[in-house]
Amino acid sequence: DYRAVMQGAEHRDKRMAATVNLLNFYKNEIDRKEMYLRYVYKLHDLHIASDNFVEAGCTLLLYAETLSWESDQIGVDPEYPEMPEWKRKEAIYNQVLQYFDRGKCWEKGLPLLRELATLYEVKLCDYPRLSHCLRTHATFLDSVMEQLRPEPEYFRVGFYGKGCPLFVRNKQFVYRGHDYERIGAFTQRLQAEYVAAHILMRNTPPDDSVIANDGQYIQICNVKPVASRRQWPSGTPEQVKRFYACNDVDTFLCDRPLQKPPIDKDNEFKSLWIERTTLVTENTLPGILRWSEVISRSVEEIPPVEYACETMEATERELRSLISQYTADPTLNINPFSMRLQGTIDANVQGGITKYEQAFMTAEFARNASPREAAAAAKLRRLVSSQLAVVDAGLSLHGRLAPEDVKPLHRRLVERFNQLRQNLGPGLARARRQLSESIVNTPLPPVPALDKRSQSIQQSDNYYDDGHLYDKPLSMEDAMEQQSIMSSSLPISDNRDCVEDNSMIKSAPPLPIRPKSGDPRSPTRPPLEKYRDSIDGDLVDQCRHSRASWSEPGDAPPLPPRVSGDKRSWIEAPPAIPRRGPRCMDTPDDARDSGVSVDHAYGNADEHGHLHKDLDLTVDSLRYEEIISMMSEPLRVDEGEKPPPIPPKGLGHLSSFDSGHHENGESHC
Repeated sequence: DYRAVMQGAEHRDKRMAATVNLLNFYKNEIDRKEMYLRYVYKLHDLHIASDNFVEAGCTLLLYAETLSWESDQIGVDPEYPEMPEWKRKEAIYNQVLQYFDRGKCWEKGLPLLRELATLYEVKLCDYPRLSHCLRTHATFLDSVMEQLRPEPEYFRVGFYGKGCPLFVRNKQFVYRGHDYERIGAFTQRLQAEYVAAHILMRNTPPDDSVIANDGQYIQICNVKPVASRRQWPSGTPEQVKRFYACNDVDTFLCDRPLQKPPIDKDNEFKSLWIERTTLVTENTLPGILRWSEVISRSVEEIPPVEYACETMEATERELRSLISQYTADPTLNINPFSMRLQGTIDANVQGGITKYEQAFMTAEFARNASPREAAAAAKLRRLVSSQLAVVDAGLSLHGRLAPEDVKPLHRRLVERFNQLRQNLGPGLARARRQLSESIVNTPLPPVPALDKRSQSIQQSDNYYDDGHLYDKPLSMEDAMEQQSIMSSSLPISDNRDCVEDNSMIKSAPPLPIRPKSGDPRSPTRPPLEKYRDSIDGDLVDQCRHSRASWSEPGDAPPLPPRVSGDKRSWIEAPPAIPRRGPRCMDTPDDARDSGVSVDHAYGNADEHGHLHKDLDLTVDSLRYEEIISMMSEPLRVDEGEKPPPIPPKGLGHLSSFDSGHHENGESHC
């Protein structure tokens, strides 16, 4: 095979592979050091011709590993004749450092510089050379932190068919691409080397007919490197982590999507399984070659929710890395940052976080999920919340760094991000949205016009008749007479009534807490202790004074709604309400309900029956004064406005006046 590929630039990679096979043969089989050294230099020259500087440096290190710092023996190296062994090693190290610097792989040069520094300081005491070595060490460290390096792409390549060379036939390799080389350019480069080969377009394993065929078949796909396990101390720079995430690796993942039923055409994430193949290579990359043979492989299937978690983690890592970069150096080009934020927030292709929420954060998924999937769904919820916080921080930084021509894009991103947070479902934003939109935290609607409200109520319940008390505003005389009767009829010294009042008050549930609407006609309830003592003399006088403030023309308040339901057990008959003089009641059936019912009568009601011959006021209606005492401040209505109508019947519990009666005269029970 080596003789077959000796000539031609298109066979350069084949010659490299054949040379490595000869290296291993001379080193491990027959132990011929001079032949081993000869092919080391041949491989080095092939790498330099291909601008593979990192691989050229790693190749020379194969020779340096055979040399010792303690030996002064003269070797057989034609490149360094008559030179002691430790000096040859020093010269090779310096050459390797130059290659690593040109290949931007400074991390591999740091151990070599530490060895040289020890040599100059301890063995030679050569401080000028030690100073130069330390300056080079500092330059490498600065380059690691400051220089921009592209992350390499890795490709799995399978060679099938009897027409392939023996050293690659029916084998799989992982290739390391050149800088900025994508799979299209890599495929063209590999096809130029294997002109007669057919490229397999699908990633499914080839069948026996392909393997046994006399032709050449090549299968190419992307693979992701898996970083080796390292215990990074806190404060490790992101640049260092990024380098070791895709360098010095020997494990790779190859994912193939699978759609398993049931398939949702509107949300492909629900049925998107991943067939994951884990590949382990013989050597770490980068190494003495730009590829390494796969020595083991394993296959497993990843559920859709777990793959969603992996995608979220990868996106968050990338965002955190960009935030760290632009925080450290705000002068960087903002375009990559903007594109990453836009891809995360405004995912037009697959839907992004919203699709994950619809697929894996629903009650239906929780009922049918296995324990493994349920744990992954809980992890996904945490990742979504964490990513929203990272995106929020990224938008804040992006807003400070964005130039004027990027400001419109930033405003759109902020708008889309707010919509994204509002649209998220259970466990994330919906609970907060429901809390903020509840009636407790929402202002009451404005009071509609009187004529529209009266018309709607009358049409729905046929509740009002012509000539009703509240069809027109009370006159001055009617208001004064009604105030006099109701205020003077309040029993102050009846202890029995006080006990009954307290029992009734205790049965009422507490009012819900809500902000004030700003309407002066909205009553507020005083503290319960004040309400329970409302029959004391001082507070009754105050309530009378408040009631008297409503006696001006047109200032009459609406009557409270009638209590119905369980409390009707202590109501004997609906109380009558006062009628206007010109329209006296002719029959008892024409009596109207005042809207308030009580379970007792006041004995002093008959003393005030002579105040107006046209008022048929029962003692039960005097309960109205006690309800008015619940208000901490008098109701005020503009003089030119008509009072609101009485609300409809049908209140189901005693506390309905407190919790369901609003400024607009509607009852929400």
